[in-house]
Amino acid sequence: MSLTAADALIRLHPDDDVAVARRRLLAGESAGELTFPSAIPAAHKLALRPLAKGTPIRKYGQFIGRASMEIPAGAHVHVHNVDTGELATGDHFLEPTAPWDLLPESERRTFQGFARPGGRAGRQCHPFSRRHRKCLGPRTGARGPRWRRCAQSAL
Repeated sequence: MSLTAADALIRLHPDDDVAVARRRLLAGESAGELTFPSAIPAAHKLALRPLAKGTPIRKYGQFIGRASMEIPAGAHVHVHNVDTGELATGDHFLEPTAPWDLLPESERRTFQGFARPGGRAGRQCHPFSRRHRKCLGPRTGARGPRWRRCAQSAL
């Protein structure tokens, strides 16, 4: 059965040597230019191109290990054919990559709270929040002594 690459694979970064299977892929199936020589479980890695023994393997644009044997394109990439020994030394941990494009300032999420002493965060009571109802006086809804305590605790 032939699938589109988008239906079968998730490529996390343009520099990746591996992709993640979106679902179980059967031996002999193909997606785009890749044909899978063996079954690959869902959420497991597969080679996007042939990887020679010793070739660094990247996922998320980061080094995750070296090919411990020849890995053909479309083959399952897992502990049986990846050597992760260099990761223990930290030699390749978080190698520099191209900077990420950040959202413009106007599109970034913000927190409209305030800083409390000791580094904790706080926020004002919202008129419809449960905490706000506790600030109001009983039954009347009038702003009584509880309201003042609530307002002061927010400062």
